[in-house]
This record gives sequence, C-alpha cells and structure tokens, in this order.
Amino acid sequence: MIWASPPGEKQHKIVSFGVGKIKGFSDVRLNDIPIGDITLISIQNTLYPDAAVKVGHVPGWDSGIYCQSSGSSFALDTQASITIQNIVDSINNHASEGWIASTTVGNIGSDQIPKTNKNLIAIAKGVPCYDTPYISHKVMLPGCSYTAYLGDGEQWIDSRVTGATQEEKAKLVGGLKYDAYLAITAKASENYQVILMLRQ
Repeated sequence: MIWASPPGEKQHKIVSFGVGKIKGFSDVRLNDIPIGDITLISIQNTLYPDAAVKVGHVPGWDSGIYCQSSGSSFALDTQASITIQNIVDSINNHASEGWIASTTVGNIGSDQIPKTNKNLIAIAKGVPCYDTPYISHKVMLPGCSYTAYLGDGEQWIDSRVTGATQEEKAKLVGGLKYDAYLAITAKASENYQVILMLRQ
C-alpha cells in the first residue's frame, strides 16, 4: 500500500504492484471475499435440449439447486455446510448425462447463492440451460469497489486520491504512470488484505 485516505465510514487505498505494464488483474478479494458482481456458479447441459435448472425451489429445503432433463434429474441442498466448489463437483459427477458446472469462487459458502425470486419459482420447468448456461450472480462486499491500472504510461492518478490536480495527487503518491496498481474503496477497515490474480 502506498496511500490511504483518513479513517471514516469508507476508506480509499492505493495498492501498487510495481513498475511495468501488465495484462490485467482478476479475482480481486479483500480478506478472501471477492469484490463486485461475482459469477458464483455456471451450470449447463450439453446433451439434452430440455435441460433446465431451478434455484431455491426444492421441496423441503430453504434453498437448493434442482437440475432436470430427460436424461437425469437431481437436487442439491445449498443451505448445507458445503462450499460452491462442493456443488460444482457434485454436478460434474453427472457429466455422463451432459451436466457441466464451474466456478471461480469455490471456497465461498453455498449459502451465498441467491434465493430464487418469485418470477423464477413461477416457471414450472426452471431456467433452460442447454447450450446457454444458467449463471448465478451475487454482489459481494456491497459498498466496496476497485479500479485497476495496468501501468501503460498514459494513465492518470485515480480520483480517489486527495488533490484537485494531478500534480497535487502526485505529491502524495508519486506519478504512477508506469505502476500497475489498484485504487480501492472499502468499508472502514485498516486491516484488510488484498488478494488477486496478476496477469503479466
């Protein structure tokens, strides 16, 4: 970290990863929790055109996933003490019937999967997932955001940094034109750890 705003309800930080242009950042997390609109799970069937997925409308469970097709049908309880990766693995056990699932946040608890809204519950056959995957999203860490800078030599200093001009900002953080860095907004906490994938 090279700069942080004063403590408050929200805090802004600049975290630099060194000089040199990179290809990008991905899977940005604070204390291992992803930031932003995250794809929790993707489910698809490649064999049966009638394949569909329901979420949150499994009898006897508060929330679950129900995969159905003319080839096979099965249900998974998403309120149990399992991770999304456990669910992905369970669905992929049915690969011989065309079921494929994936995730980029496997260690997140399965209870993070959003419960089904009323419109989806009303669709008796669920959401079609043949050729077009069913994808579940959830906004993680509401109120937190980041902007990535790749060190391209033309970038400006992020607007989160205090100062009316680029010159005033540079007195606090340096030029940053060639630095790969993240500008982060998070709920007040001085102790969070930034975790990410760096693509060079």
